[in-house]
Amino acid sequence: KLLISSQAILTFGKKAEVHELDNGKHMETMSFEEILETDSGKLFVKTLGEKPKTYEQDSFITLMREIDGHPLSIILTATYCKQCASINDVKDEWSTIEVNIPDSDERDTHKSLMCALGLAWRQVSKSKAAVFIWALHTYSVYPLDSNMIWELNKNSVRKFHKKELTDGENMLYRYGLIDMK
Repeated sequence: KLLISSQAILTFGKKAEVHELDNGKHMETMSFEEILETDSGKLFVKTLGEKPKTYEQDSFITLMREIDGHPLSIILTATYCKQCASINDVKDEWSTIEVNIPDSDERDTHKSLMCALGLAWRQVSKSKAAVFIWALHTYSVYPLDSNMIWELNKNSVRKFHKKELTDGENMLYRYGLIDMK
């Protein structure tokens, strides 16, 4: 199984298809315990680091049904849940974002990914340094480390202090938008 992000460079074959986890399973009829046993449920719990609490079960079920098995959406949403008081809060934020996403006929557009990224981006976009670092990572053709980001910052129009860059980088990492490994 592969988890592919926008930064992945595939060197095998000309085409790669990413399928949802638990494809073909009818999650809309599953109970909390049954969802926990799916690949999606296991990935969410592993990323979150704990099993959802009893009072969060309904919100967890709703999120898992809406995520619809998209691996990156699961990881981003579970990572975001770590930063929040409750999965219930995340479900409410998710619903607010989802209402504002236009329906798309494109098969490549996964609505759950747009919601999961929206959750993280709402927090990260508050930091101009984080946005700067995100842009560097997005447009870079090779992985960037903290030293390279500092050097690129020296040549940018808006220069950030070292602490701003460190805080921005930590924020991107905390919400799962970059992987420091």
